[in-house]
Amino acid sequence: MLTDEQIKLYLDIFKGLTLQDVQDILQHLEEIHLKPNDIYIRPGEKEKKVGYIREGLIKASAINDEEEEIVCLLRWEGQFVGSFNRSAQFVFKAIEPTTVLELKYDIIEGSSFQNTPLDRIFKEVVFHYLVESIEHLKTFVMLTPEQRYRQLLHSKPDIINRVPDKYIANILGITPVSLSRIRKRMATR
Repeated sequence: MLTDEQIKLYLDIFKGLTLQDVQDILQHLEEIHLKPNDIYIRPGEKEKKVGYIREGLIKASAINDEEEEIVCLLRWEGQFVGSFNRSAQFVFKAIEPTTVLELKYDIIEGSSFQNTPLDRIFKEVVFHYLVESIEHLKTFVMLTPEQRYRQLLHSKPDIINRVPDKYIANILGITPVSLSRIRKRMATR
């Protein structure tokens, strides 16, 4: 089920499109099916693309100096995922069976799509992705780990049943032990 925020986003993005515009966009989408552990974007990949997650879950991670995987981002149904910079910095990998509707940026950069609805939509998606990233960063400055955990549960209640605790702890910026303490504290209230 879409949230009010998602509905508003999609109405804003697709505002003013004709049926022909929608058909043009659909013509350039590719449906990608990923199995668990399939890589969607590799580190260093230079191909710019954006995908809409129709179903499933994708993690973005990197390996730290101690050779441990650190998950920095989780993306799920109704969200966008992509590589927008010159070279991808993280590996984006499916956690569960995932379907992504993908649009390659080179299509948008083609002169025939400049200043078209497709170009505008792509820019809206990139802008929304940037705003989400800034909001995520803001939570680390403004909220406690427990508040960040509560916010995650509010936005995606089933997430704790779909991903390992260590991934949740990573994206909250805490250890799995701290996450366990937060849960225990919340349960006793």
